[in-house]
Amino acid sequence: MSWFKNLKLKPKLLSAFGLCALITLGVAGLGGSGISTLYGQLQDIVSNNLFSIQKTDLVKANVIATNRDLYKAVALASVKADPKDIDAAIASFKDNQAEALSNFKLYRATPLEPDERAAGDAFENDWPAYVAQTDKVFQALQAGDMPRATELLMTAVTPAYKTAVAEVKVMTESNARQAGEVATESDQTSARVTRALVIGSAVAVLLGMILGLLITRAITRPLYQSVESARHVAKGDLTQTIPAGGKDEVGMLLRALGEMQGNLKNHRSADRRCVRSTGLGC
Repeated sequence: MSWFKNLKLKPKLLSAFGLCALITLGVAGLGGSGISTLYGQLQDIVSNNLFSIQKTDLVKANVIATNRDLYKAVALASVKADPKDIDAAIASFKDNQAEALSNFKLYRATPLEPDERAAGDAFENDWPAYVAQTDKVFQALQAGDMPRATELLMTAVTPAYKTAVAEVKVMTESNARQAGEVATESDQTSARVTRALVIGSAVAVLLGMILGLLITRAITRPLYQSVESARHVAKGDLTQTIPAGGKDEVGMLLRALGEMQGNLKNHRSADRRCVRSTGLGC
């Protein structure tokens, strides 16, 4: 610490303020790092999990809508409704089929966990099979073969539909689980960041107090010694030893007082010699 003691007062104070600033920056950096981590996790929830959940929900809604349109077409054909109404139900089926495929492709472009990837691969294979079976039902309806359409609906279409829905359900549940895991991790990160900031702030306050005490002592103690030495010299007491200071302004003051005390001692000794030799003062 001798280097610090020998510093001038200005760099000494600037050093103290600089150390306090570094401590503050350290705590701020700790908080900024934690906030950045939390922001990244929230972005992951918003940009990935919520988007994936939205798209898989839309896929599921479209798949269910195709099944609704299929049964509507079969019901209309069974009561010999206007062919235009049957064609409208078939057209609605195809629209929902296209939307389901479009939303599924958007979903597949997002980061995927192994379970949802496997379910998506299975859906890619099973969805065309479901659509192919429904096409056969529509062909039977348009041909007026109601028994054939009913048989295909019960034996081929319905199982394929249930398989597709089950696969979409796996994808939806996987994304919901991932969102929950990220949310839990965010809560844990928030708790860690809060704890780190509290500890960091406490350490910063403690270091600030210790630094303040050290700086105050380094400046005021030699100043107090200078004042006490000056008082003794002013009273004519030249017996007090003036401590040697550092190389800062206070140390210079102590050395100047020491030199002044020495000069006064020498002058007093000279006066005494004059008195002894001449009986008079010089």
